[in-house]
Amino acid sequence: MVSEKAKTVLFVYGMVGRGGDAIQTLAFIQTLQDIGYRVKTVGPVPLSPYKFEGKESKWRNYARRSPKLIRELLYIAFQLLVFVRAAAAVLQVRPQHIFERVGNYTFVGTALSWLFKVPLIVYMDLPIQHEKKYGLVGQTPYLEKLSTAMLGRRSTRIIVNTEFSKKYYVNMRVQDSKIMVVPNGINADCFRRLSKTPVDDFLKVVYVGSFVAWHNLPLLLQAMKRLSDENSPLLDRVRIQLVGEGHGKNEIMALSEQLGLKKWVYFHGALANDHIGCLLSEAHIGILPGTLETGSPMKLVEYAAAGCVVLSPDLVNCRSFFTGEDAVAYFKPDDVDDMVRALTAVVDNYPDFAQRAREMQARILERYNWERLVRQMLCGIVDRLEDCA
Repeated sequence: MVSEKAKTVLFVYGMVGRGGDAIQTLAFIQTLQDIGYRVKTVGPVPLSPYKFEGKESKWRNYARRSPKLIRELLYIAFQLLVFVRAAAAVLQVRPQHIFERVGNYTFVGTALSWLFKVPLIVYMDLPIQHEKKYGLVGQTPYLEKLSTAMLGRRSTRIIVNTEFSKKYYVNMRVQDSKIMVVPNGINADCFRRLSKTPVDDFLKVVYVGSFVAWHNLPLLLQAMKRLSDENSPLLDRVRIQLVGEGHGKNEIMALSEQLGLKKWVYFHGALANDHIGCLLSEAHIGILPGTLETGSPMKLVEYAAAGCVVLSPDLVNCRSFFTGEDAVAYFKPDDVDDMVRALTAVVDNYPDFAQRAREMQARILERYNWERLVRQMLCGIVDRLEDCA
């Protein structure tokens, strides 16, 4: 419950992705409220995780197909819209802090902080130049460098979610002491209430997330095809469930049909975030076929928090969540043979992995819950939170 003396935070966000980015942003806002802040939220459009219909979706699809210059102008227009709304909000609520989630580049938080003399806390998303190979962004390096330099000078703290990102921004001459690395987390209460479904006739292998290129779902389908071609008995012991939406879903469904995997691979639409835990309670293995080396994959934490065995690419940012004793099997990125090896190892030794998953679950729930992580982000900046978790 928010007290009358609670401090006010203006939370500003720009264009946020419709998958994990939206869930993460909503988690920031909700957690700030849960720990006692008044939060005024300002953004260009409402946050709607996994919503792929309506006017907002049409605008996004239009922007994605537009030439680079048009995308650039649209993005700047959205920033102007957010700035006007945020400036009005500052005058209305008189916040003690501005918390800005930066997706691409931004000048909104910097301008607000300078104009109204309000301390600025910034959460920086993935390094832009590493997203370009997936066609996610269209802005020029100059605008990113200018925005980053201004944020670096004006902000009280810059939060990133991996050491990779920290090094990236330090190389862009952001002051090292201002940058804090805080990984992604989960709503622990949702997962603590779960009871694990016993193993039935087969093990359920689940992927939850967006159908986008960097999650490399074709690799998983190719691994299943390899098992099918070899008439592997493992096929009788697993079923794959792919849960989510995204502009690449139709292609993935077509590939699954083309490879003849209908018997083993099932598709499910996007679920509300508070329903993800229930679905994962029925799963035995959570898989992430691929990810960017720059990010902090939230779904790995969700799998572990639900008591699933985790199958993950062998990347530094993925390993950062886990210890050598955890129920995690790694495979080489983009390597079908190694994914088959890892999946086979888990299925053949599932009772042992399941026991380790239960032990891993308790540690993950304690270490990677959003309340602990948000308090860590604000530690040393906000007087009420000097006692960092």
